[in-house]
Amino acid sequence: MTARTTPLFRAQALASTRQRWFGPVRVVMPPSTLPTMAMACAVITMLGAAVVSIEIPDRVRTYGVLLPAEGLLKVKAPRSGRVERLAVANGDGLSPGQVLLRLSGSQRAPGREPELVARIESLRRELRVLDEAVAHQAELSGSRDRLNRRRLQLTGKRIQAARAEARIREEQTAILAARADRIGRLAVANAVAEDAAKDSVADVLVSKAANLAAGQRVLALEDERLTIEQQLAADRERLAATRRESGVRREALLRQIAASELQSALEVTAPGRGIVSGLTVRPGEDVLAGDVLMTVYAPESRLEARLFLSPGNAGMVSVGQRVELQLRAYPHQIYGTRSAVVTSISTVVLPPDEIDADLPVTGPVFVVRARLRHARIRAGGHSWPLPPGTSFRADLVRGRWPLYRWLLRAASGDPAWS
Repeated sequence: MTARTTPLFRAQALASTRQRWFGPVRVVMPPSTLPTMAMACAVITMLGAAVVSIEIPDRVRTYGVLLPAEGLLKVKAPRSGRVERLAVANGDGLSPGQVLLRLSGSQRAPGREPELVARIESLRRELRVLDEAVAHQAELSGSRDRLNRRRLQLTGKRIQAARAEARIREEQTAILAARADRIGRLAVANAVAEDAAKDSVADVLVSKAANLAAGQRVLALEDERLTIEQQLAADRERLAATRRESGVRREALLRQIAASELQSALEVTAPGRGIVSGLTVRPGEDVLAGDVLMTVYAPESRLEARLFLSPGNAGMVSVGQRVELQLRAYPHQIYGTRSAVVTSISTVVLPPDEIDADLPVTGPVFVVRARLRHARIRAGGHSWPLPPGTSFRADLVRGRWPLYRWLLRAASGDPAWS
């Protein structure tokens, strides 16, 4: 009888072993790790060198404006009126006395121009004479006041001396009276001659008379001091009255001048040589007295950058640091930035209302001046001078720090380094 055998593996498993889909299995040695480790060490070394050698600039974002080193001269309206004629434009050169514009009054009378001009000049001369007279009167009053105060001091010293003399006379009289009393008692006792007693009494009377005379001198000096004090008060009141009267007269003259100016035209002239940089009015526009009509700068004046730093960003800023300017009129994406070097830093803050520029400044600031390396810019194939009054945004590099210090500070949560 034949024994029955059972296969150890399933028929399907045996069939699958006979069909090798991916070929025979080969055993391969793994690649060496030495090149990989060498490459990793090189990368780590380069990263370490980069962390130590690379520096991160500490930048401060601020705003400013380009201005001449001597500043801009503001031409203001001397009185209210309407701009009748404008004789200059931005960029025009000016000479001293050149007519800039003509202001006309609201009640202008063209046929009476010469008469009104002469009247205005006469009223102004009278106003100058009045001011000179008041100034002269004030000077004389001041001289009298100083003289009377000196007399008052001397009189006070004389009163002190006279009072001291009166006290001495009084003490002398008391001594002589005691002496005369002793001599009188001795004369009654026939110890001394009767004439000696009479002489001592006469000395007492003389001393009393001198004491009374000293008292009279004290009273006279006190009366003199009172007279000087009254004279000082009268001089002050007289000067105040003179100023009140001259003030009333001055106001009347100013009203007459203003009334005459309303009927006349006024020519505004250039105060000196310069170039018009900021014209703010147009013909037919009404202006008020004190309004800025235009700004003028000297043609030979060197252009510089004025930066306005808040007190919180003014630390570690020093002369010689570099500034990169992004001019608003010339986009830095197209024309690049302008370089400047800090030349001076103000020691006091400037209130925002004293900044004559349209800048996003909200609080007191320090003014930083920087010298431009190039005061011209190339655009459209031409080299153009940078005009004064151009505003910009600037990056002020306060210092450079190694990358590892910057990373440590940023990791510590310091907002100044984040």
